[in-house]
Amino acid sequence: AMTVVGNNIANVNTVGYKASSVAFSDIVGESAGVTRGGGRLQGVRVQNVGTSFTQGALQHTGVVTNLGIDGKGFFIVDGAEGQMYTRVGDFHFDAEGVLRTIEGDAVQGFLANPDGTIGAAMGDIKVETESVTPMPTSRIDMELQLDATATPAGPFDPANPSATSNYATSTTIYDSLGNEHVVSVYFVKTAANSWDWHAMVDGGDLVGGTAGTAQEVANGTLTFTTSGELDTETQTVTPMDFVGAAPGQAPTFDFGQSLTTDGATAARGTTQYASETVVHSVETDGYAAGELAAVRFEADGTIVGTYTNFEERTIGKIALANFANPDGLSYTGDGKFVETRASGQAIVGQPGDGRHGNVVSQFLEGSNVDMTGEFVNLINYQRSFQANARVISVADELLLELVNLRR
Repeated sequence: AMTVVGNNIANVNTVGYKASSVAFSDIVGESAGVTRGGGRLQGVRVQNVGTSFTQGALQHTGVVTNLGIDGKGFFIVDGAEGQMYTRVGDFHFDAEGVLRTIEGDAVQGFLANPDGTIGAAMGDIKVETESVTPMPTSRIDMELQLDATATPAGPFDPANPSATSNYATSTTIYDSLGNEHVVSVYFVKTAANSWDWHAMVDGGDLVGGTAGTAQEVANGTLTFTTSGELDTETQTVTPMDFVGAAPGQAPTFDFGQSLTTDGATAARGTTQYASETVVHSVETDGYAAGELAAVRFEADGTIVGTYTNFEERTIGKIALANFANPDGLSYTGDGKFVETRASGQAIVGQPGDGRHGNVVSQFLEGSNVDMTGEFVNLINYQRSFQANARVISVADELLLELVNLRR
């Protein structure tokens, strides 16, 4: 008992340490002595040294790869001794991008598919640090509020777009090499509830174009109901041959859910009310090449990589294990456990699925040792030992007196 208490106190500041407790039972044998229920009482023995898996306090470290479990479960790690389980989340990425423990064991998780979804296969969590291949823009989504009181400004003149339009906005798109190109979209009111739009790029970006001269690459119309909702939208896109890039890039333009064109039951997106023209949102799907800049861990264990081109990719998801009887796990040191027949097989799942807790990044789980309780136990064991020692002393005196009686 003193050894267990001493070990608990020694590990009060050990990350992920789980306190031990000792259980005693009496010894019944066949030797001579006082009997109870037919058995001969022979004293006391240690029946079991158990482990308390209560939650330890989560301590903030500021290190992204320091992970704590808020709730049930164990991290799964794979090392030279096979698969083990731990609550110690002091991890780091090695030179090859593999997430490992301080001892070098690989942290296990569910790997992401190329489309970013999480697969069922479990393996080493690895972050690929090579460049992200650029993706050319294939869509441009805009949502605006156009001023219904505006005066028609047409006809539109591509050589003088600003003076022959009511409003203009711009966005950046990417070609197959990841080069940026600015697309300016001009809106021209042609009649009540009717607008034209024209998309222009600098001719110097296009094969055969002239730098400094805008060239029209797409146009279309927008019509609205008398309630200001988007009714129809049309577009004509001229494939763009950007210099040095793959030819024929033709992104689609979308201005929201329209009643007639899209068959929507309720229009959403671009509107036309009697208020100032304003852009609500512009979204595109292309991006340039990029390098890995940072990694973050979500509460559900999802690992997301952020790249220098501001793109984010799902890398994988931390796997957690739980057991029908965690007390049956066998402790191997360094905060690691292995399953036994008493613990049952590991129940592997994802954080936050009901059987497993959430993962908290930048936190480590501290020891669950209760110092006050340990010192109370220390005093109790000391008093108990002193009392037992007194029993032996008194028994010795009685035996000595018995010997003296024969004299």
